Amino acid sequence: MRRVIGFDMEKQKRMIDKIQSFVTKYPCILSAVIIGSQARVKKPADEYSDIDIILISDDSDYLIHSVEWIHEIGDFDINFLEDTLAGAKERRVIFANNVDVDFIILSVDSVLSPDKSVCILPDYALSIFKSGFIFLKDQIGFEKYLLESITKSDDELIESATSFISQTEFDNMCNDFYYHCVWTAKKIARGELLTAKNCLDRYMKDILVRVIELIEKTDGKNTWYDGRFIETWAESDILDKLSNCYALYDELSLVHTLLDNIDLFSSLLNQLAQKHLYTYNSNIEKKALQFIGEVFRKYITYAKIHDFSSGLIVTLLEQAYSFDDRYIQAFKGKWIKDDQFFQDNPSIADKFASITVLAGKPIGYNSWDPRELPNKAIIGDNCILPLYKGLGFGKLQLSHTIGIIKTYYPQRIEVSTDVTFYPAQNMYKSVGFIETARGKGPIDDVIEYSMTVGM
Repeated sequence: MRRVIGFDMEKQKRMIDKIQSFVTKYPCILSAVIIGSQARVKKPADEYSDIDIILISDDSDYLIHSVEWIHEIGDFDINFLEDTLAGAKERRVIFANNVDVDFIILSVDSVLSPDKSVCILPDYALSIFKSGFIFLKDQIGFEKYLLESITKSDDELIESATSFISQTEFDNMCNDFYYHCVWTAKKIARGELLTAKNCLDRYMKDILVRVIELIEKTDGKNTWYDGRFIETWAESDILDKLSNCYALYDELSLVHTLLDNIDLFSSLLNQLAQKHLYTYNSNIEKKALQFIGEVFRKYITYAKIHDFSSGLIVTLLEQAYSFDDRYIQAFKGKWIKDDQFFQDNPSIADKFASITVLAGKPIGYNSWDPRELPNKAIIGDNCILPLYKGLGFGKLQLSHTIGIIKTYYPQRIEVSTDVTFYPAQNMYKSVGFIETARGKGPIDDVIEYSMTVGM
């Protein structure tokens, strides 16, 4: 639990010696204990570490509101006061030797029971001590009561460290996140980029990191607190996705980064629900995505295929069908041929195919076959990337294509999809297509749809 001070950072050691000398002779400081990296065995202090020290006093107001006592330790250049654990105040100081010290100031009544026999710090505060502590002074027996509080049975320690949440907390976390997704989308669209970025990269990120912690704690990992050392305990695939979840101060970047955050949060929340048997109301996410899609449709444009490099069609279709390799194996050869044909024949591509673009990024592809006009037009390959599904962009893309087709005055428009592609079926029916037949397809049975356009 405790560690002997034996690190090589001499400036820090000298500062700790000065602090110990000061607290020893300062009567209103009844107990002083080092926590954090200077007291840890795992992830110990290095040259970048500060010094975290708790001062327990019977005159905490003086220590909080005065800086005169800090001068007795040494000259300092920067200091300020902020809120910290257990509702306490923390005086943060950078001394003239460039050593920074955080003095967490607590009253005796905030750490011990009225009869001074039991430590009453909350569990989240106690968890900090479990990583290690070093007492510099203790006139109130705080160390004894602290040890009694944190040396629980192994089962209690595991339960305390894991801190799994209730169904009510799970529901609130889910609603909290998706509410702020919609809120942030509106701020982006309004042009309040700083407000949107702060919510996305701070408030919402705290919720996302909390879910990551819960996922990793399921596997018994020590996740520290507030995302500390996340690079050492989170799975590599989570870290890879997390790297896409921080936005530039840029409107278009914020659009895509918000959706990356939703994608990661949704995936982790589903994992958490499965592992701990929470009931997950997926309708919350569905509705949030619909609202966001309505807000973000202003960023949808349609571009020509030859505005992009060769191979984009294949890339979009491969990603769209990544849920089932059978489709990629069956159709990739055709996609490559189509891509090359459109690259070689830009005048045809401009009329009969287009790329759907969201905030500057290609997210979808649609094409149609005019060779049986004026009898009919056939909608061919069309897709939206997985990250952008559920937002209504597929329906926008389809309506855009239908609008173009109608300018050629076909008698009807036809399209087909597999019997297992339920979202596509619902989308086709929602714009007026009617089922006309079913039959055998290359992978699964297919449903044929038709829409009457003109006489």
